[in-house]
Amino acid sequence: MQRLAIEFNQNKLLERDAPRAKHVVDGANLVADCADQLLKAIKGTDDYTRKAFMEYGRYNSVQDLPSYSGQFDNIEEDDDYPDPADDDRESLWIQNLLELRQGAILVAAEFKKSRGAERSAPIDKGGRTNLFKEGFGSPDRNLVISGWSVFETFQHKQAKGTEHGAFHGFLKHVFKYATGRSSERHSSIGSWVKALASLLRQRDDASETYLSAERLYQELKAEPHSNLLTKHKLALTMKEAADTLEVLNGRISSAKLSKKAQQK
Repeated sequence: MQRLAIEFNQNKLLERDAPRAKHVVDGANLVADCADQLLKAIKGTDDYTRKAFMEYGRYNSVQDLPSYSGQFDNIEEDDDYPDPADDDRESLWIQNLLELRQGAILVAAEFKKSRGAERSAPIDKGGRTNLFKEGFGSPDRNLVISGWSVFETFQHKQAKGTEHGAFHGFLKHVFKYATGRSSERHSSIGSWVKALASLLRQRDDASETYLSAERLYQELKAEPHSNLLTKHKLALTMKEAADTLEVLNGRISSAKLSKKAQQK
């Protein structure tokens, strides 16, 4: 129970602080804008300011920011000044800022593209979702899935989707232990139990079928005169079970609650 409670609270914290997709794009655009402003500020400095960077930045990395041609000094041939024809692009600071600006613009565009959004289209449709929920599901949903495995370890084949049943009661105790609050008023665990129980039971059954067939198949492989037809049937059973597991895992990952259930 303690492990489940810790995992649940970790998920709650991650969900609370997770950004929306638009925030990622906004952040990348902000970096690009700030890099652009800094480039303009640096490249727009007058020669007196550039001379100050040259003289007083001599013992740190800003000596290279930006280049000063020495036109306000009496320059001797051996003086260590850049050639007046040198471009500000010779500065590593300028080069890095140019790369940062371009890289941030590319990040924003590619992130939107990865989500199927056009360049000018909104990246998300609003609502209560965020990138944590999109990638890992809600904490309540995850508690039901993790709790199912724990409950089944001690009560094999006994977990059911009945609201207020033994499995749901176990999850309510975990929620209370983790948060100090009632799951009836502060969670959607009951709705997730009903939504996921059948899929989780089917997944367990398919997993047992696969593991049983695999065990027999490995035993037959160790026997030099084992029946080839039997091994073929077992291999087919394993493939069918693996395919079923893939489908069920996809359905579990994509399961959603109705708006009515979310409001409970």
